[in-house]
Amino acid sequence: MPAPRATRLGSRVIAATVLIALAGAALAQCARGPTTSEVTVPGFVAVYYQSFKSDSGADTVDFYGGVCVTAVGGGWTVMAESVTVTGLTGELGLSAPNPELYLGTWLITAGFLEATLEQLTLTDATVQGPDVDGGANELSVDLTTGEIAMVDLRLNSVAFAVRGSGAVLLGESLTLVDAGVTTCIGGETPPYEIVGLRA
Repeated sequence: MPAPRATRLGSRVIAATVLIALAGAALAQCARGPTTSEVTVPGFVAVYYQSFKSDSGADTVDFYGGVCVTAVGGGWTVMAESVTVTGLTGELGLSAPNPELYLGTWLITAGFLEATLEQLTLTDATVQGPDVDGGANELSVDLTTGEIAMVDLRLNSVAFAVRGSGAVLLGESLTLVDAGVTTCIGGETPPYEIVGLRA
């Protein structure tokens, strides 16, 4: 059974908005004050920080006191009170509690962020973008393919609201699992909603 027209249109609006966001460079720029130090992990990130401590046994460096991290190449920027970089002699990674992630024109806040060379994963994510806001229990960005996977997605725009127990955005295609779409915005329970197993 084909998806209802409202669901297809809503999917295209979300897909177009996310594609625009991924195409742009991160909006946030890391501020450099007189006490700010900088270090670049080649091929991964540049870190702007106030203080740090390293643990060679654990192969980690903890940056704290207000930290800004930007991907080499500028695809994304993270701001947090503290950031841990792992795997300096092996597989590189990054983690941050309560981060702000700037991804194109999107601001994504979360309870926790983990990053590798290939992927960003945020838990308890809140999303703010051009004319769209909402959240997901988990949001993962594949930095190689651009695919965005979401668990328990909720998004609102000026024209519609969409939800799903799972969602995958790849290119212009948004696939929702246990989908719900409505044009009634702002209420806890909309008076109507188009639902489906997949949309």
